[in-house]
Amino acid sequence: MPGKVGVVPYEISLDRDMENGLDRYTIVVGPGFTSADSRELADWLLAAAQNPTAGFAIDFSNGHEPDRELSTALAVVGAEYLAGLGY
Repeated sequence: MPGKVGVVPYEISLDRDMENGLDRYTIVVGPGFTSADSRELADWLLAAAQNPTAGFAIDFSNGHEPDRELSTALAVVGAEYLAGLGY
């Protein structure tokens, strides 16, 4: 439906550092994270990384283990590990 946004089992927040001109995205993966969600997030990460001022951090404290595609995307964008499982 137009105007509706689907619910996803992860949250992305953006903190802008105006002083240094950087954008920091923090991703918190929640329960119910599926392989389809993982592919979607991997695609989003690779697209968002096209912004040269973007930095990424991810929190897997809910215990979800990232699949290979997401792990690769996290490594490519140089995401910082916050909690949960390493990748």
